[in-house]
Parts: sequence; structure tokens; C-alpha cells
Amino acid sequence: MQDSFRYLDYDEELNISKDNIFRIIDNALKESNNDTYGRETQEYISFVCEKMTADYNIPEQAQRELSDYGCDIANMAKDYSFQKGFKEGVRLFRTLMSL
Repeated sequence: MQDSFRYLDYDEELNISKDNIFRIIDNALKESNNDTYGRETQEYISFVCEKMTADYNIPEQAQRELSDYGCDIANMAKDYSFQKGFKEGVRLFRTLMSL
């Protein structure tokens, strides 16, 4: 196991247009395993759990709880980011529409 975590995988932009918006929405609705907070975050949670296990020899139950806590933190951060991004998007839209 490495001593540091490095993961670079940038998602492609959706490039939503009036021609492909319905296809994108349809694919998102049919996707049964939507990624909750991103692969990079999940990989980092796994890395932290493995590192803690290796360094401190924590029991299996504690490893599962540590992973659950990491997922809970990621979900809270995701929700907060979505709310802030949505509000800023609405503010930007209103500003652009007033020009």
C-alpha cells in the first residue's frame, strides 16, 4: 500500500444540448447504480480505511464503522455542495436573464 493517495479521473462534461437532453435524462433514470459521491471519494475512503487498518491494526467491526462514517461524511458534503451549487446556479441564471 502506498503512503499517499493519488487518484485522477476527471469526468467528462455532459455537453447538454436541446438535441441530447432527453437521452441524458433517460439514461440517468434507467441507471440503477447511480454513483452517490463519486469514484474518487469512494477510493479515498477505502484508502483511509486501509491505511488506518495497517497502521493501527483496528478490528474488522471498527473498519466497517470507519467506512460507514466516511460515507456519511461524503454524503453530507455532497448534499451541502449540491445546495450551494444550485443556489449559485439560480443566482447566475437570474443575473444573466436580467442583462
